[in-house]
Amino acid sequence: MTTVGGTPGAIVAGILHCKPAKVVFVCSRETRASVAEDGENREPSILKRLRENGFPLPEGAYEIVEIEDAQDLESFVTKMRKAVEPMVRAWLERGAGYRVCVDFTGGTKCMSAGLVLSSLDWNCEWQYVGGTVRTKGGVGIVVDGKENIVHPKNPWDTLAWRHVLRAAALFEQGDTGAATAVVDQALKRAADGPIKRALAALLQFCSMYQEWDAFRHSEALKKKREFEANSYALACLLSDESVEALRRRAASDGEILSRLAGSNGPTEDWIADVFCNGERRMKERRWDDAAARFYRSLEALAQMRLTKYGIDSSAVPTERIPAPLRSEWGAEHRETIPLGLAQCYTLLKALGDDLGERCAQTVLLDRERSPLNVRNHSILAHGFQGVTEAAANALRRVFLDLAPDEMRGHAVTFPSLGQLIGLR
Repeated sequence: MTTVGGTPGAIVAGILHCKPAKVVFVCSRETRASVAEDGENREPSILKRLRENGFPLPEGAYEIVEIEDAQDLESFVTKMRKAVEPMVRAWLERGAGYRVCVDFTGGTKCMSAGLVLSSLDWNCEWQYVGGTVRTKGGVGIVVDGKENIVHPKNPWDTLAWRHVLRAAALFEQGDTGAATAVVDQALKRAADGPIKRALAALLQFCSMYQEWDAFRHSEALKKKREFEANSYALACLLSDESVEALRRRAASDGEILSRLAGSNGPTEDWIADVFCNGERRMKERRWDDAAARFYRSLEALAQMRLTKYGIDSSAVPTERIPAPLRSEWGAEHRETIPLGLAQCYTLLKALGDDLGERCAQTVLLDRERSPLNVRNHSILAHGFQGVTEAAANALRRVFLDLAPDEMRGHAVTFPSLGQLIGLR
């Protein structure tokens, strides 16, 4: 890809140096003709010069993109984003053997600057055609045949840090999936080398929490082990202190993941994990998702307490249910019945359990005011209405009122990626 200005000799030299399979000429209205049109009153076209030098570009091997104003930097960058960037991405997606060279020699200063700005986020090679001899006493244009090809280091490796910052911001918002996707895309565009290995390690760290956020605890453990094996590759991006901070956090959270992966039934770790998942959904303003998790946390809290009485809420023997409740629930002629959330707490109260007693003092079992009413009529339950922030918060507050102090010690908030990598 090359911008086209009034010195076609440099452009021809740049193309002959690269010998590309395809060329995109970015031209102004004034310079478009210099690409393919020959005439008596103008210099030979770029295509003609290429043919004369043994490198013809047939139709299909080049495209011309015309910009409206060679002096308007903003419109140039917009044109690149809309018209050229899709070509670049499609080309790179063909496979590892497909590369892009961006030559910003020709055109106005705005065109050159615009092409550099537009290509900052591409995984490409930069090229500039300088020269050993220039006109006007050494300050004019390069004399034909005296060109010197320069390949400035594309700062993409340095700019990979931008993707790390973006991932950290998304991670902070509770969106581990989006954070992982940002790192994954950066990894795919990175050239082989230290930066690619560093991004691969960071991807494993983020993926650990993405899997955890989806309750895939065993998969999260696998990512944790992969990260630990490759974590020191991050040294080219982060300080030694940050790398060690990431390793320590992965190790400590891995202990919790091991317990969660081995859970078979409601445990304090498991309930705290579901509740904290709801907290992250609140940060994302996903009230329905948060309410579903808070509901499940409350239900599991009662189910765990019932196990102390040898009762499995999915099949409660009717003889374990006090007579008044047995009649109210229509269980007289059944051997077992399953209990829902409200019934679990009602049974606990009837058994004289303190959790059931404390629940009775909240609004959870109040027929008129219970936040369960909104949840039960929500889209993710049995109805067609979205859960409000207030209703989700009401369920959250009830859980915090009922959860024992020791369970709060099991609560795990996901780390601040920004803090771990030294942004704070």
